[in-house]
Amino acid sequence: MKHFLFSTLCSTAFLSLMGACTDFKGQKKDNQQMESLSDVPEVNIRPDKHVSLNTKDFIDSVQYIALETTHESEFGEISQIQIAGDFFVILDKFTNEILFFRKNGGFVRKISAQNDDIPIPFKSILKFTIDTENEILSFPDALSPYIYEFDLLGNFIKTRKKEPVDYTIRESHYLNTFKIDYFSYDNSMAKKPQGRSITVTENGRENASYLYFDPSVIDQDDVYGARKYFFQSTEQLLFSRPYDYTIYTFGDNGEMNAYLQISLPENLRIPSDFLTSNKYSSKRRAYTNDNKSRVYLITDVYKTGKILYFKLIGSKYIKTLLYDLNTDVLINFRNYLSDSSTLYLPIAGTDVLGVDNNRLISVIPSTRMIQALNTNISISGYLASLPDHLREYYKRGNNQNPVLVLTKLKKSINYETDS
Repeated sequence: MKHFLFSTLCSTAFLSLMGACTDFKGQKKDNQQMESLSDVPEVNIRPDKHVSLNTKDFIDSVQYIALETTHESEFGEISQIQIAGDFFVILDKFTNEILFFRKNGGFVRKISAQNDDIPIPFKSILKFTIDTENEILSFPDALSPYIYEFDLLGNFIKTRKKEPVDYTIRESHYLNTFKIDYFSYDNSMAKKPQGRSITVTENGRENASYLYFDPSVIDQDDVYGARKYFFQSTEQLLFSRPYDYTIYTFGDNGEMNAYLQISLPENLRIPSDFLTSNKYSSKRRAYTNDNKSRVYLITDVYKTGKILYFKLIGSKYIKTLLYDLNTDVLINFRNYLSDSSTLYLPIAGTDVLGVDNNRLISVIPSTRMIQALNTNISISGYLASLPDHLREYYKRGNNQNPVLVLTKLKKSINYETDS
């Protein structure tokens, strides 16, 4: 693994992105202070190295949680999942509902526009945010001027009208007493020398801002967004955004720092001045579409122990990978053989959606789970070997809620590959 000083990154295009590397109080740091910061590791990724592993080679254990299916709790897909105390809180943006399930899969209640305690029915939930410090779940209605607030049991608290700034926030995350907001590039600020992409506030007061950009050379309509930007793991909050090969982290004090640099082969990279040069203005989406294998997004970045999970995305390119930060081992998370250690069942859906107690959370649709169980049923004693809740799930068939899969990875991944 190679390392580069944070001050070196600040000296080039990274400096303009980090806003001259502002400190937590917004004051510019001089070079001597920057040189005292910790090194930022560079992770060298060669995604063309494919391996086929048995799940026993890299999985410690797997939990399969069947989410209770009733007339009230039935839903289509998990668009977002977060942990709130002893609950899984799930958004299905197609049914426009937020559902609360206990950790054993039992249904508790849901937030629906038809709930009697909601005075003004909301129209469209795209994302929700949980403030654990103040025990509030909130979301902006994408099709109205209101923001809705609930307690962490799903009981309605209030609505409030959106402030002008609320219309420009792409995603928010609460960390201890801090609220962290991400704003995409907005050239309506073109009269200002700089725009900021990240703000950190506490009690309504802005403490710091990061990832500055020149609004005269880039606009949000010229770039693609992402499904998600903040990724909360058990011990760490990580952040990534399109067209940036740096993964960032936030400390408990709200301070943002570069955490990792992802190094890719040249044929997979976008140009280094892609975010800062005028020559790409109004051409960035077209460039991404024309150069289909160029990775423009590193997303779904979760960390469990010393293993990093992440996804590389180009317009016609997707790789889902695990990287062992201790051993530099890289595996393709989609290229595995489920064995007896994982009941010969799938251990990941299309996406990893979060982390609970160092377990990666994924989801398997009922049709895929029942199909896998049907495939294995010919194995002598297989049905009897399943946990009781999975036997019951199998008996009820396809028309059920999906299954949550909580995958605990081994502390270290080692295997041999062909040269």
